Amino acid sequence: MSAATPFSGLEPEVVLAAVTGQGMEPDGRLLALNSYENRVYRVGVEPDPRLAPEPLVAGNLVVAKFYRDGRWSDAQIREEHAFARELAAAELPVAAPLETGGETLHRHAQFRFALFPCWRGSAPELDGPGHRELLGRTLGRLHAVGATRRFAQRTSISSWQFGAQARRQLLASGSLPDSVVEKYAEVSQVLVESVRQLLHWALTLVIWVTLIYVVISWVNPLAPVAPALSMLLRPLLDPIQRILPAIGGIDLSPMALLIIVYLLQMIISRIVI
Repeated sequence: MSAATPFSGLEPEVVLAAVTGQGMEPDGRLLALNSYENRVYRVGVEPDPRLAPEPLVAGNLVVAKFYRDGRWSDAQIREEHAFARELAAAELPVAAPLETGGETLHRHAQFRFALFPCWRGSAPELDGPGHRELLGRTLGRLHAVGATRRFAQRTSISSWQFGAQARRQLLASGSLPDSVVEKYAEVSQVLVESVRQLLHWALTLVIWVTLIYVVISWVNPLAPVAPALSMLLRPLLDPIQRILPAIGGIDLSPMALLIIVYLLQMIISRIVI
């Protein structure tokens, strides 16, 4: 196995041996499924108590997912598995990874893999209002579970900073044809600067809305515009209020929000294109 051919040794007998190593008995059925980054197989097995009888479970079948080496760390994969199991615990229709001995990420030979129950599925009929409503509710519930805590292992990407860094690295790499270097430098500079300016305007708008909200809440909290301002700021103020409760009946979250926004504006202004 090499970086260029990471799955060269993943023969059918290796896949079946990996499943057997997790206490299941393959019955000989094996089908490679479509996958870009990893290698995924549907494997037939003898009846197993871990495959609980549910309407969506497709009989005695498991999905074996073999992870590309170097693409994700073990900690990132386990965090992804934990999130899937959280979604399943919240009764969302998610095929969560199966546990063996309290572990969801396994190794066989040089390969890392996980086993999942094989679920039946079908494409949604988006022309039906009921299907669109169900899809929207499911996405809302998924985001609600995800909002309870942040991923600790996933690399976060700041679009404006990442864009400026990527631009500099690409220009310095010498991988662009000479005929397009000058044009790319010009267009990418305008694009990154436009994104930065847009963020600056958005943060400035947050500052003004917050200031107006604070003044109205003190002078005339029953003003007709007060509910609209509150609705606009709620997604920003609520997380701060969970960390910074009111002191002596005074809500300090608007002040904290202003400080955060000012700091963000300072950081954006220092980004070098």
